[in-house]
Formats: sequence, structure tokens, C-alpha cells
Amino acid sequence: MKSLGIPLTVELYDIVFESMVKIRQPGVATMIRTLLDTYKSMLEQQLAPNTSIYSTLILALCVREEEVYSQLQTLNNKISRGLPNNLQLQERLNSLRSENNIDMACEIFKASISVKFQPYSSDVFSELMRICALVGKTDELLMIYQHIVNNSIIPSHHAFISLIRGFSMHKDVKSMVQCFNEYKAFAPKMEPHDKYDVYCALIDGYFRSSRSYAAISFFEKLAAQKNAYIPYKVFKIIIFGLSLNGDYLTAKSWIDRMIKDENLPNPLPSCVIPVISSAIKADDLEVAVSLFDYASSIGSIKPFGRVIFDFIQLCLKHGKNDYANDVLNRVSVEGIRPDEMTTQTIALAMIRNGNVDSSIQLYKTCLRLNVQHFGSTRYIRRGFSSVGVSILEELKKRNLLNFKICLDIITYIYDTSFHIPYPLLLYLLKFYFIEKKISVEVWRDNLKSWDPFILSLCLRVLCFSIRQDRGSYAHKVFAKLIRDIISESIVVVPGYAIAVSNSLKILGEKALSIEWEKYAEKYKPHESFAVDGASDASPSQELRPLSIDLMRDWNQVKNHPHIDFSTSQKILNDSICHNKTDDYSALVHEIYVTYDKGKDITPEAYCRLIERLGKEKRIDLVNDLYKHAKESISKNFTGDTGLCYLGFCINSMIIAQIYCGKMDEAKKYQRELSELGFSPSASVFATYIINLRNSDFCKDADDAINAYREAKSYNVEFTTYFYNALLSKLCRAEKLQEAFEIFSEMKKNNISPNSVTYGTLINGCCKIGNEELANDLFIEMENSPRYYARVAPYNIMMQFYVHTKKNRQLVLKYYNKLCSYALAPSSHTYKLLIDCWTIIDPPDMDQALQVLTDMTKNSVSITTRHYGAIIYAKGCIFRDIKGARLYFESITKRSFKPIIPDHILYQALIEAYVANKPMKNVSKILSQMKENNLSVNADIANVLIRGWTQENQIRKAREVFNSLDLEANSVSKREPSNYIAMIQAYLSVKDRASAKAILKEMKTQSFLPSDISYAESLFKN
Repeated sequence: MKSLGIPLTVELYDIVFESMVKIRQPGVATMIRTLLDTYKSMLEQQLAPNTSIYSTLILALCVREEEVYSQLQTLNNKISRGLPNNLQLQERLNSLRSENNIDMACEIFKASISVKFQPYSSDVFSELMRICALVGKTDELLMIYQHIVNNSIIPSHHAFISLIRGFSMHKDVKSMVQCFNEYKAFAPKMEPHDKYDVYCALIDGYFRSSRSYAAISFFEKLAAQKNAYIPYKVFKIIIFGLSLNGDYLTAKSWIDRMIKDENLPNPLPSCVIPVISSAIKADDLEVAVSLFDYASSIGSIKPFGRVIFDFIQLCLKHGKNDYANDVLNRVSVEGIRPDEMTTQTIALAMIRNGNVDSSIQLYKTCLRLNVQHFGSTRYIRRGFSSVGVSILEELKKRNLLNFKICLDIITYIYDTSFHIPYPLLLYLLKFYFIEKKISVEVWRDNLKSWDPFILSLCLRVLCFSIRQDRGSYAHKVFAKLIRDIISESIVVVPGYAIAVSNSLKILGEKALSIEWEKYAEKYKPHESFAVDGASDASPSQELRPLSIDLMRDWNQVKNHPHIDFSTSQKILNDSICHNKTDDYSALVHEIYVTYDKGKDITPEAYCRLIERLGKEKRIDLVNDLYKHAKESISKNFTGDTGLCYLGFCINSMIIAQIYCGKMDEAKKYQRELSELGFSPSASVFATYIINLRNSDFCKDADDAINAYREAKSYNVEFTTYFYNALLSKLCRAEKLQEAFEIFSEMKKNNISPNSVTYGTLINGCCKIGNEELANDLFIEMENSPRYYARVAPYNIMMQFYVHTKKNRQLVLKYYNKLCSYALAPSSHTYKLLIDCWTIIDPPDMDQALQVLTDMTKNSVSITTRHYGAIIYAKGCIFRDIKGARLYFESITKRSFKPIIPDHILYQALIEAYVANKPMKNVSKILSQMKENNLSVNADIANVLIRGWTQENQIRKAREVFNSLDLEANSVSKREPSNYIAMIQAYLSVKDRASAKAILKEMKTQSFLPSDISYAESLFKN
């Protein structure tokens, strides 16, 4: 607009500032600098900002100041725990310390009030003062407070809390007390608030100023008041303050007093944790253990945070290995994530205690938890690779390391985070050749124990090393390893055969290269289906796969002068791997800002972001980013390297277009990729299969098989992800024979099935009632050498024995198996447990309610599905309609966090009334639903149709059926089950003509043939 000469007004700037704040990514300083530059530009144009602009700027700077404060604390904590204080870390610390966000916020505030009175909201005053207090800026605090008072504004209680906290940072007790006295003078004029928040701030200030006696004296004055009620927060702040000053024994005595005295609130884990932390610092194991046992018995240990790991280290230090292992199991079950440094410290302590197996298991568990939360980011990979090296080095020092341990760790790392770390691979190879010299039998056993897929991946990493580093260890041992593989006829995955052959040529081993090519020929992929009926496309056999090239020039990318590697990493970590955002425009903006600085991001970051944007249906951003990516690649990379990166970029565009449902565009980009000389990746075909959305599952399965055949014709290197997508469509269409043929091919081609693969097949078996095959698959899954436990397969088996073949003993068996793997039960697991205790005879309501208690204890959210299951059980299983209604009201009308009733809760309650046949009361429930803006959906309609039919009121049943919409996107959409319910209703009253009319109407809708067939079969009974 500036370049076009459009006049910029204050109102326009206001909108720009608000937009900038909205698209800003948390934790990133870039947008703050842009905000300030825009503010400077506004002042240069002699435009006076209004209160809204000042408020936006001040609040944005306050948010950033708190982020900086938090990041500095985190980094300093990591340094204190052993994080190497390298140059990169120092630059990061200096960069954070150099940000003067709060100073700038205060300057803007001063500038705004120097001109005229600004009617700031109380939120702006409160937030600015809170952040000033956080960093101890008392002069600024007093300046803001003086402005509030001078303009006859009644300060909020938050202002006094900030003042007290600010002075406590400097241990200025006199000023704290003056602020408190001033608060008491203003309190009667303030809006209603909790005075104990201010009292707690004063008590906390006394403790931070090392005046424990003054804090206790103030508490005693409060307690001595007539009809005094001291809330929990006051006890909590006193216990925290005592712990802060190292007086953990006195703090423990307060906790004991709260436990014993019925008139006092019970201490929660958040109250006990500071005392445990203080006891750990004092090396007092007895006190720490007793308090931990109490805290863990009354709730989740998630609030412990880092303290739990300090506690584990204390236990190991005192030789309580078994107790430490029990705590670690609890940590795993509750999904608490130790970082890489914590993992390393505890693992090394375990090794020193002689507990090698537990050390390795800890490493695996911590890696899994971090990957599950953050994704397999390079930060996680690098950090935990370093931990793995430290563990192997410690084992080597103690002569406890061998090939099998190295292989076990590397295999688990790949299964969990999908990469083979080169530093750990070096240990594996060194011990492989060391043990080869010692014993031929051991050597052969080691080589044969090497999983073919992992071995092939290791070869791939070695090939990469040979290309990048001429003097690497890989140069010395690669040819020897290949000769061993050939001499012992070890199975290999053929996808990496060309890379191995090329690497041997680089090493001057041309004869061995030819021998290898002949050897790898016999391991070409097996086919399950003939390719008749394949795509009429005839792709050239000369097309290159897009599976190896990206890794090939990794160092060239990393060391490229125009590549901003840290921004690339951030985009990968924040937007691609695990963390989700609702504003993808901000991510793209981050790239443009980087570009304006003369830098760019890696091709991989472009590709992954394009795919993610496609998945989120942001086709506008996809197309813009693709143009930018092409320009970036042509500018920064030349020759074959640039060609490879462009191929990956087009491949990602195919995936994005498929996600957006633009198949013609996807085919266009696929032709471009072929013209470039590359075949599509397995991910392209997997994405196509996943996004098949036919109304007929059988049609989906047929299309998936056609995609499989086309991929075969391209010689695509299949992955576990591709096979899982294909198996999912086959199992959903109940084509189990074809699914098991594909599964067999998958194993023959050394593509390892994972828990998703097994879960898909087990679910398919359960759908057709094949219990024996489902159990056999489950046993095979658990016994597979690289089994990585997940909750889903256990839920599938539990669901089968809850709803299909009712057997409580087997439900609990699979639940206990789940727990034995230290997996945290999911919300669905708990729902199945409730059903297990209610719908399987004999029902046990006490056990069902205990499940809800366990959920609360384990910090799992109780949803309406769980409450609905209890209501259904009370009304339909126990025939206690009064109890069902009372329970419904108890959860929806309670004073603390009442549950908002939804379709699920209302359906459960209506089911209860229908089961007990008082349909006259259902109208009241339907009126309640209407008041809550809830219409009758298809499931509730079926219950009502059944209920009215039971009372021979077929007309009312038909009214319910007619009330449903035919529109596809409506909440009250009429579904196949509604037609079936209405047909059954008419047949029950011998009205075949009306039933046939419903069937005729049903056939005009686009329903599955299986639904139509079932409806027709009702007339034969």
C-alpha cells in the first residue's frame, strides 16, 4: 500500500498491528521486531497512535518478555544439569539477554501518557505491572502505580500483588508492608476479589526475603480472627516458602498437620512437591520417599515435573534400584517426558549400580516418550544419539559392551525415531569386527541376528559416509562387511543395492561391485498380485526412485552459505513433526522474513511444509510456497543435486494436491516428475489410498489395489506406511484373503510390520468374528523381535471381548497386558473397562465407578462417553431409571465444573427411559435438548423409533423418522440405520406395505449395497 501511495491512517495501522500479533508464532522474536519497525514507521509519518495501538504493542512486548524469561530459566537449568556451554548456546543466551522487551514496553507506556491521558484497560495495567514484577523492575512498577493513582483510577488487587512481588525480588520488606497497607486502604473501593491472593503475595514475599518468622506470624494473625477460614492456597504458599528456605522438616510438619486435622484442607501433590525437592537437595531419602508415597497415592505424578527425576537419582544414589524402577514405570505409564540430559544422568547412574538392563530399558522408554510427544525431530535424534553414545561408552569402560547390546539399541532407535545414528553405528561395526576375530561362531551368530531391514539401512548410512568423508571408518570396513554378507548368504533389502554398488566403485572394488549386483538380484521384491489390469501408464524403467537422494548431500545443505539451518529446523520441528498450529500463514510468513534477510530454508523444510499444508487443505499457501521453493532450489543448488531436490518438491506437491482432492492437478505434477526422470515415492501412493472416499468400501479396496499395481509398475520402493494404508482399505472391505497375501509379501520383502499393521489385521479379523486368527496375530505381534507396544491393538481385543464375544476375564487379561508394557490406557480403554463391568454378566456398578476414580487419579479426562456409559448401565442394565436420572443431574448441575450435556448423554438417558418403557417422560428430555440447541440425531432417532414402537405408537415413530434431514452435512441427517429401524417398526405391527415404501425410498439414496441387502433381508424373516 505504501508503494502504491495509498494514505495510511491510524485505523489502518491499528488493524495491521492486531493482525501481526494474531499471526505471531509463540516463542519467536521476529514478529516483535517487525511490530517495532512498523511502530517506528508510523511515528516517522507523524501519526499519533491511539490507545488500542499502544495497548497492542505493550501487551505483545509483555508476552515476549515472559517467553524470554522462561527460555532463559530453561537454558540455565539445563546448563546447571550438564548441558555443554558451547559457542552456539552462548550466542543463544546472549541473544535472549539482549532483548529489551519490557524496557521498550515501559518506554511506549511513558510516551503514551506524556502526551495525554490514555484510558488503558485494567488488563494492560495488570499485565505490564506483572511482567515488571517478574523481572524486578520496581522503579517502573512505582511509575505505573503512580499514574493509576494520579488519574483517580482505583487500582485492582493485581496491581498490589505485582508491587509486593517486585519488592520481594530485592528483599525490600519495608516497601512490601507499605504496599500491603495501601492495599487495605483501597480494598473497600475495589471490585469483588479474593483478598487471600494479596495475603499470599505478602507471605511469599516474607519467605523470599528470608523472613520466615514474619510469614508465620502473619498467618497466625489470620487464623486468630473470629470465624477465620484459611483457604488451601495459604497453606500451600507457607509450605512452599519453608521449602524454598531449606526448612523442609518444618514444611513436612505442616503437611502432617493438614493430613491429621479434619478441619484443615488435605495437602495435594502440588503442595508436597516443593518439600520433596528440598529434601532431595538435603539428601534426605527417608523424608523424600515418605512424601512421594503419600503424593503418588492421592493423584497423578505429572505435576512433579523435573522433581520426579531428581527423586529417582536420589533413590539410585542410595542403592534403591527396585524402588527407582517402580517410579520409572509410573513415569512411563503417565507419559512424563525426561529430556536427553536427565535420561543420560539416570542411565549412567544405573550402570554404575550394576543395573545394565534397566539402564537400556530407561533409554528406550525415554526416547519413545519424547518421540511420541515431539515427533522424530532432528533435535530429539541428535540429543538421544548423544545419550546412546554416552551409555555405550560407559558400558565399554566397564567391559560390559558387546555387539548384541549395540544392535539392540540401534534397532530400537530406528523402530522409534526412524533413523540410524552414525556414531552408534560405529560402535556396532567395531564390536562386530572385534567379536569376529575372537570367534567364528559368535561372528556368524551376530551377522544372522542382524535384521535384514536394519542391516540394509546401516549399509545406506555407510554409503552416505563414504560419499561425504573420504577418510571415514566406513572406507576401511565397508568392503569387508559386504564380503561377509555374500559369504554367509544374508538376506538384504534390494532397494539399497544400487547405492551399495556405487559405493564399492568409489572404493575401487569393481569386482566386488559386480558380485554384489548379482547377489542382490535374487532378493528382488515378490509380488502378490499379477499386474494385469494395471494402470495404462507405461513408466520408463529408467526412472530413479526418490528414496536415497535427499540424504546424499546433507552436508552440502547444512553448510550452504545461504541456508538458515536453525529456521529450517524450527519449521520442521514446530509445524511438521508433532506440534500443531491453527495459523499456517505464520509459518509461511517466517519463511518470507528469512528470505528478505538474504537467507533461505532447506529443501526438506519446503517439502514437508508443502505436504502439511496440503493435509490442512491450505491449497492457497501450497501453491505460493511451491513457487517459492522452486526459485529457492534453482538459486541455491545446481546439477544433479538441484534436480533431486526439485524432484522431491514436485513429489510433495503431488501429495498436497491429493490431500486437497485435486486429482487432476496431482496427475499433472506426476507427469512433471516423470519428465524430470523420477518415479513417485511410496508416500504418494499411500496418500492416494488413504484419501479414497468412495461410499462403498469394496470400491475403495479395488482402487487401492489398482494404486498398488501402478506403484509396482514404477518399481516403487514400498514402506511400512504404504503397506499399512493398503491393508487398512482391504480390511475395511473385509477382503481378508487379499490382506493376508499383501501381509505375506510385506514380510517376504523384509518390510517390518509394526503395531499399526498388526492392529489393522487384528481389527479385520475381529470384524468378521475370527477370534482364533486375531489371537494368533496378537501373539505374533508381541513376539516379533522389534515389537513397539501401542495401545490400539489392546483396545481392539478388549472391544472384541466386550461387545462381540462377551468375556470379562479376557477383557481384563488384555488390559493387564497393556499395563505390563507400561502403556498409559487411553480414554477409549477406560470406556471399554466401564462396559466390561456393566454389559457383561454379572454387572458390577461399583467397579464401573471405580474406573472413573482411576481416570481422575491418572489425570485422564472423563468425557460424556464415560458418563453416558454409567447412565446407560444404571437405566438399561440395572433398570434403575431414577438412579440414571439422578446421576445425569448430579454431573450436569454440580457446582464444580458441571458437564454440559451433549447428544451422547441425552442418548444414554433416553435409552434408559425406553428400556423402562415410560415414554411419556421422554418429551421433557427432548425439550431440554431443544433449549440447549441440540437436535435429534440419527442415533437418538433410532432409540425413539424403537421406544414408540414398543408402545404401539407407530405414528409417533414415523414422525421421528420424518423429522430427520436428507441433507448430507446436517447433524440430523437420515442414515441407513434409520431406514432399517423404521422398516423393523412397520414389520413389527404387520404393516408390510409401509415397510416396502421405506425400502423403496432407501434405494433412492446413495447407501452401501450391504445396507440395502440387510434391509431387504428383513422381509424374509
